[in-house]
Amino acid sequence: MIGACVVLTIDPIASLDPETLEDPEAVAACKKLVSKQYVGFVRDRVGLYNPWDPYNSCLVEFLLQGEPQGHPNRFIASRMSIPILPAADEPHISSRSPLEPSTPLPWRGCYISSFWAVRVRSPTLFTEDPVDCVLDRTELKKHHRWLRADFAEQQALWKAAERARKDCRGSPDLAAPVQNLQGVKLPVQPGSSLDVVSDSQSNSPASEPKLHTPNLAASNGMDSMSKIFDFLLSSPSTQPMITASFSHDLSTVKELPDPADYCREVAAIARIQEEAKPRLAKARIFAIKEAARLNAEYDQRTVDMLVARLPPRGPLGRVSRLASKVKKHAARLVCPVLRLLRPGRVFA
Repeated sequence: MIGACVVLTIDPIASLDPETLEDPEAVAACKKLVSKQYVGFVRDRVGLYNPWDPYNSCLVEFLLQGEPQGHPNRFIASRMSIPILPAADEPHISSRSPLEPSTPLPWRGCYISSFWAVRVRSPTLFTEDPVDCVLDRTELKKHHRWLRADFAEQQALWKAAERARKDCRGSPDLAAPVQNLQGVKLPVQPGSSLDVVSDSQSNSPASEPKLHTPNLAASNGMDSMSKIFDFLLSSPSTQPMITASFSHDLSTVKELPDPADYCREVAAIARIQEEAKPRLAKARIFAIKEAARLNAEYDQRTVDMLVARLPPRGPLGRVSRLASKVKKHAARLVCPVLRLLRPGRVFA
């Protein structure tokens, strides 16, 4: 349900692509992974819901305890977030009123952010799982309005920084990274790659360019906030299709885990798939060679069988061929007579 608060747990084996599932070592490595329970709100569906599909996908915004950390080089500030009741004692930096779910959350001082969102799929199951905590239509409209405002602000900051970079190319003042998002005209490093990604299912504004996306398998895990935002803002086509189990029972989660751990779990799955590629390539070459060997063996047996059926050469061969012709000629003469003499045939 859109707007529902859910608990999701990654299924590492179901998240492997079909080819990697054929690798026993990759499956065994996924069985050793420990998956945490993460809490979030369903922002929207990915595509139309199909009850006959084995899986359906959605966008989930993680529930963050405390104001989320910003990322200046991505033009994301901590104020680009939305508080949820029960709110923290301090008012939100953007003066936004907290969202009011149907049931207050069991944790205090929680936020959701447009940029802390992931695409995930879940098996299509028919279960009795009542939804206790959900945002109604009014709260969803408020949430979507602030979401669009955050995207628009990030886009404005990005465009202003791009103009500043073009106008002041080569200035020594641009060597320092962005540290302040309060203003609009922000300097960036000359030639830096603005990794904001545009995609129909991405988490960033639609008009921003699609540039560099991270290689999760090549990185040493998600050991920095920069890599985590690289993952969160990258195109879904560059990420593994994560499969998770969903639940609406919030009582199973005592403490909210860090959503950065979700990114680290995805990076571990991506690394397992990357390490399986050489083994799969080797197995593919072996299968091709084995198929060629079996085909050659079958072809040789076929040739031996056909050669064995050939009539012998010399006088015996000529007699055999003559006998075959006489047999066929006799069959053409005798078969019509036998059909006339079949029992039950009436002659006029």
